[in-house]
Amino acid sequence: MIEENFVRLYASDFVRMAKRPGLMAADDPALERRIVEARKHAGVMDARKGEGHLAALISRLKDEAGRLPSTIHNVLADDIGAIASRHRFLAEVASRLGAVEQTLPDRSSRIASFV
Repeated sequence: MIEENFVRLYASDFVRMAKRPGLMAADDPALERRIVEARKHAGVMDARKGEGHLAALISRLKDEAGRLPSTIHNVLADDIGAIASRHRFLAEVASRLGAVEQTLPDRSSRIASFV
């Protein structure tokens, strides 16, 4: 069973980072550190609570990337740029998390190689 608190913790952190203009660089050390932490924590959660935590986080980030802020009543040109930057940032984080997930063999294939 996927823990919602795990997904909420990392999704809210990445959304908060998307609001900070200095973290838009893909090679930012704080962003890279948080991605590594999320991957490791997802592995721990998968071992304790069941598979799928990283996939759930990726899905939530994709949802958040497509979501418009609730304060969109009077949209200015600057707001549109900020929304586009937020979308790009969250989509990039989801992509980076997903790329790692796809390169790691799943548990069943590792077990099958020993049999």
